[in-house]
Amino acid sequence: MGLKFLRNGMDSANLVAMYSVNGQPDEWNFFANDFTNHIQSASGVALKLVAAKFATETSYIQEVGLSDWGMYDQDGNKEENPVFPFKLRLEPHADVKDLISSDKPDDYMAFVDQLKTQVPANATLY
Repeated sequence: MGLKFLRNGMDSANLVAMYSVNGQPDEWNFFANDFTNHIQSASGVALKLVAAKFATETSYIQEVGLSDWGMYDQDGNKEENPVFPFKLRLEPHADVKDLISSDKPDDYMAFVDQLKTQVPANATLY
């Protein structure tokens, strides 16, 4: 998932989080697992090759840093002593955790319709 937090007069603070670079094997419920900005190592030959290529540029291929979140407040004012988390873990709320079936649908893009139709308005997601 991607999150964007707008700040006045400057770039937004952004985050990507996921369960695993391997996805959620045999699990079609979007809310089945926690998402985090620090994921486990990839498994499988193809993903390990991609990881090796990414590692030529950074040693932190499995992590998304959050320091930019703390550098400025929502009004774009620079923080003198920024405070930010090292790692976030987004745990699906009990209200949505079991709303979607774990079974594979006929259409692999069905999760989009599931999110639209099965998640009630104003539900707490994480």
